[in-house]
Amino acid sequence: MIHSVAILVLLASSVPAAQVIPQPREVSASSADFVLDADAAVVLGKPDDEQDRFAAGMVCEELTTKMADKAKRPILIGIPSRDAPVRAACERRGLKVTPELGDEGYMIDVSADGIVAAANAAPGVFYAAQTLRQLVKRLPDGRAAIEGVRIRDWPGLRYRGVQDDVSRGPVPTMEYLKQQIRTLSAFKINVFCLYIEHVFKFRKYPRLAPEGGEITAEQIRELIACGRRHHVELLPQIQSFAHQAHILKHPEFAELREMPDGGGVFCPLSEGTYKLLADFYSEFVPVHDMKFFHVGCDETFELGKGRSKEKAAEIGVDGLYLQHMKRLREILLPYGKRLMFWGDIALHHKEMIPKLPKDYVVMNWTYGGATNYIARLEPFKEAGLEQWVCPGVSCWRQIFPDYVTARTNIACFVRDGAAMGAVGMLNTAWDDDGENLTEYNWYGFLWSADCAWQPERFDTGRFEAAFAPAFYGADAPELTEAVNLLGSLPGVLRAPRYTDAAFWEDPFAGQRPAGSDLAKRLRQIVESSGRARTLIGRGRSKARVHRTSLDAMDFAASRWSFLGRKFLAADDIAAAYRRAAEDPRNHTPAQAALHDGASRLHALAAEVLQLRDEYRRLWLVENRPYYLETITARYDALAARLEAKAKQLDETLAAFDQTGLLPEPEKLSLGDRIGNRP
Repeated sequence: MIHSVAILVLLASSVPAAQVIPQPREVSASSADFVLDADAAVVLGKPDDEQDRFAAGMVCEELTTKMADKAKRPILIGIPSRDAPVRAACERRGLKVTPELGDEGYMIDVSADGIVAAANAAPGVFYAAQTLRQLVKRLPDGRAAIEGVRIRDWPGLRYRGVQDDVSRGPVPTMEYLKQQIRTLSAFKINVFCLYIEHVFKFRKYPRLAPEGGEITAEQIRELIACGRRHHVELLPQIQSFAHQAHILKHPEFAELREMPDGGGVFCPLSEGTYKLLADFYSEFVPVHDMKFFHVGCDETFELGKGRSKEKAAEIGVDGLYLQHMKRLREILLPYGKRLMFWGDIALHHKEMIPKLPKDYVVMNWTYGGATNYIARLEPFKEAGLEQWVCPGVSCWRQIFPDYVTARTNIACFVRDGAAMGAVGMLNTAWDDDGENLTEYNWYGFLWSADCAWQPERFDTGRFEAAFAPAFYGADAPELTEAVNLLGSLPGVLRAPRYTDAAFWEDPFAGQRPAGSDLAKRLRQIVESSGRARTLIGRGRSKARVHRTSLDAMDFAASRWSFLGRKFLAADDIAAAYRRAAEDPRNHTPAQAALHDGASRLHALAAEVLQLRDEYRRLWLVENRPYYLETITARYDALAARLEAKAKQLDETLAAFDQTGLLPEPEKLSLGDRIGNRP
């Protein structure tokens, strides 16, 4: 691979090459544009090569043109070292597809009389095709055209991955999982990982996987086959230490628990732990063909506090952890896989790091918005351990991903990781509360694809300009603006926990965001979410593809708006109640305000049910019905709470209308704090 940092010649912002994701490394203007006419066709250097034909077919689909054996003005695709026509065309144009480009690098040269897309191997051909697809533009007369450019491009990181959590709520349909692979590959992501705790259908333990939410070996094979066509490897992962409550809850595994009364950590002193994991691996590992196997093993907080407490006092918690990791390595050895593991526990016990076997691969994860990660990377580098950086899209427990944090986390972690010798990136999306929709996450996935392709440089402004053209196939900056508006709102709310939790809070009695300026921030949220919905509506008609993500984004904006109005309504009701209670002789204005407040609560309760129905529709676009009712029950409960409060206020006001008296705030079932609102 090429290790030097190339100088990128950026064209004007109107040039499509500047709007390709990931950003190509070297771009310069060529002689003229290529306009698709009847004398043009896609031509393969080796027509019978199945992989090249698949990639070329994607170009044909984008251009709405045909593939032919020859053409007067060809879009020639192939491998110069193998295909004589491609080699001859490269020589005529002075294109040098050198070995330093590696298997994934490629070159494209566009002129009026034809296009050459060349690479050293099938992955490079595929990526050249993806870039060509993004370079297509439509002329006013409807014809397709590609700007006259020359591109020389290759990736910075060997492995560029995305992880989807399929174990804590939503389990995507097979069609949606394949769609994820297809879309990720279009932006040169080459690894896809399913985070699995208990959803794999083991033949020996059929009761572990939830009914309706199980993933079978045959389905895994389908995904691997889909990934192979798109040059995406499926990275196998099964949690093998903590996060095992779904498994350890079964009585037959009671002796395998670290904590006798429950919990989610395997006891490393029980031989039954390793028999069970060996059984798991015997069914799961052989299904996969990637050379790595991810054993998880993060957040083992219970370790050394239960059955292994005495042993922990003898050899330390780090000793227990290291002992377990070596047992897992022994189980994996017959399968010829390299063991990957989450690196957080090793970083908490750094004295363990030099003792880890050198063939381990560290999945080094962290999700904050720091701008420097060198200190987190150094211990593993100094120990001679290979590592991947694992940032996140900050989608978990959020109404919409916190993209302010995610942008910085992804860019800086990937940059520092590459500088410290990391060979891969796995960008993570987690479903901690089960609510996240994958359609929220595409901006973060594409940003990570951009950063992993060129880790040494990231350009937020260029990415922002490229996002809508690349993802939606449209010059619609309003859609990117909507993403940024919604992605900034977690920082505006400053919720005590997460924004999903704030959405579900009882506005009268629940935990509220803090700050003397809360009302101002809530009004900003309502205004910004409304602005986002307007922008989405304006850009929707322009989008050619991925419109479902606009539905999801619009839904998130609606939830944000509801959250702001919910708390503001509660504050207005509290203020009106205080005024009426403090001056019963002049209660008419407060009385009117309270009646208005009751109406607002009734309307908010009805709105929650509308949100529930839209969430159900969006969920089923991506996911199986499994687990959906767990989430919709939250909408039902919130609507019931708001409706009950509205009725209580109605009853209080009916008595107030007759007597002119209000009960003391603490006696009012609207909530103990209603009389104490600022």
